[in-house]
Parts: sequence; C-alpha cells; structure tokens
Amino acid sequence: MARGFPGSTNTDNIHVTEHSPINLSSSWSWAAWVNITALDATVRRVFDKFNNTAGVSLGYAAVTSSVFQVVVAIWNGASGTWTCPISALTTGIWQHLAVTYNAGSVSNTPTMYINGVSQTVTQTATPSGSLGTDVQDLYFGNNSGLDRCFNGSMAEQALWDIVLTGAQVSSLASGVWPMGLGTGANVPEGYWPLCGYASPEPDFSGNANNGVVTGTTSTTGPTGVQTPCNCLGETDGPVIQFPTCPEPSVTVW
Repeated sequence: MARGFPGSTNTDNIHVTEHSPINLSSSWSWAAWVNITALDATVRRVFDKFNNTAGVSLGYAAVTSSVFQVVVAIWNGASGTWTCPISALTTGIWQHLAVTYNAGSVSNTPTMYINGVSQTVTQTATPSGSLGTDVQDLYFGNNSGLDRCFNGSMAEQALWDIVLTGAQVSSLASGVWPMGLGTGANVPEGYWPLCGYASPEPDFSGNANNGVVTGTTSTTGPTGVQTPCNCLGETDGPVIQFPTCPEPSVTVW
C-alpha cells in the first residue's frame, strides 16, 4: 500500500515532529518510491525538513526543463541547491528516488539517483559558512507552509545518517526494503512504509518517529518491493511476507 496526495493547493501532508535521530547534519541519505501523477511549474515536495530559512528540502517541478531539486540550508552562510533532470522519470508508474550527501565540505555535491542510476547533477546555488544541524520538523508530501502538495503517490520513505553506496541504492531500487541493507549504521534512522492503515503512520526503524496524517488516501503501492505493510493487514501485493513483524506502537484501523 501507499499514500496518495492530490497536488494543487491542497494541504494534505504527513508530519513528523523534530526528533534527534532524524536531524540531518554532516552525512545523510534519503530514499523513497514515488508515482507522480503529473508535473507542473510548482516545486512539489516529496520530503521537506525545511522552514524556508533552514533545513533540507527535496522536490520536483516542470519548469524550463523538468528537474528534481535538492535544497540544503544547514550552514550559517548561504544555502546550497542542486538539480538533476527528471527526464528519466515517467509519470503514472512507480519509480525510485534517492539522494546521498556528505556535507563535510561546501564543495561536495549530493549524489542523486533515479531508479538506482546516478544522475548528472547541476549546482544552482553554492553553500557557504559553518555546518549546523537540521532541527526542523519533517513533512512528507508537502512543505511546512502546506502549499507545495505532492501530486501522486509515495511509499517506503527512509532516512539514514550515513552516505549509502551506489550498490546499496541499487538494491533499494531493485525492491530491497530499507531495513535490509545490513546492521549498525546501515539501519535507517527513520523508515516509513506509508502503508495507509494507521495515523500516525508508524516508523519501523524503532526510533518512534511516527507521522501524523492530514488528508491523503490509501492507494496501491509499488509491486515486487519488500514491505512490512502485511504486518498492518495488507493482503494485496505482491509483497514480501515477513515471518517476524516489527511492532511499532500504532492504532490499526
């Protein structure tokens, strides 16, 4: 299963309150499955941990050329912005997005992946100053101002405090679930399958970063992808049926 967002000016969102395990700093990675219904000129948010002044924002838009955009504003000087073309994406089907970033130097560039393939990245704004920590609340499918609603469906959102390797991102894009990349630091700091059965949406990482749901719909997720959604009652698929289900504290509808 997955969560659907209606786009336009709607305020639908999934809101995760700021929590130290998911506060971004020197090294991080993010991944999710998305099914974009349509593109327009608005930079609609897939993941937003940004308050228009500080934080990290990941979105996409159809502007002069359609782009997937990363904004990183965790330095005390200027923010950094990078884009890659989303010509590799097709609307109306499930595809995998990922970003990895080592912010240890302002000269570093994020690696942006579409369907497990590293893309050509263009820097449109150069960061400067000393590195801080992103302590903003997290939103899926919208921004903190609730005026950049995602248009489509999303599933399997995950966040790490390390830079994943290309091989690990490729594994995720092939259908491996975020908890299946290994132990220790390879375990995500936050993992939200977005199964659509509960509010708050449970964090399966064990760090209790549960997300409060406003609006959205429950919809069919990507096929052939490992997911613990069966643990919350999913019967459509195909999904991987886990012999031992994680046990987040949630209310199941």
